[in-house]
Amino acid sequence: MSMIIDGTSGATFPDLSVQAKSQTGPAFSAYSKTAQSIPTSSFTKIQFNVENFDTANAYDSTTNYRFQPLVAGYYQLNACVAGGGGTVGYVQCYFQKNTVTQIAAGSSVPNNSLVGGKVAASCLVYLNGSTDYVEFTLWQNQGTAINLQTADGDNVFSGFLARAA
Repeated sequence: MSMIIDGTSGATFPDLSVQAKSQTGPAFSAYSKTAQSIPTSSFTKIQFNVENFDTANAYDSTTNYRFQPLVAGYYQLNACVAGGGGTVGYVQCYFQKNTVTQIAAGSSVPNNSLVGGKVAASCLVYLNGSTDYVEFTLWQNQGTAINLQTADGDNVFSGFLARAA
């Protein structure tokens, strides 16, 4: 590791420019402003269909609505959604790896026509860099379908490479 010497005090500091360059990796941020319908008592994949950014073209915002990076490593994922306008019931969110494995559950909140159900989840997950992908799903038990809210910031999904494998 190279060092930088501060000419005024004689102190030495590590050269972080080399380390910072090695920490780059896939990162994305996507959102939805669509009033997607969420049926009762079934897991529904959220269609985050607008990208803020996608540094490695690893998020599919048009067909599968999933994050599938081509770099193996540990990824920090964050998501939140807002659904509302139903009868009393609960709204629950999950990250799912490769469609079948629930890797992290988020908050569970009561939902009604006055309050709405806003849920969020965060997790750190290993993805193999070839076949692994992650989707974000919502489950609710209102008895009837509910729609996602459409205000700015209500429905977001983001992730980044925290550490290469």
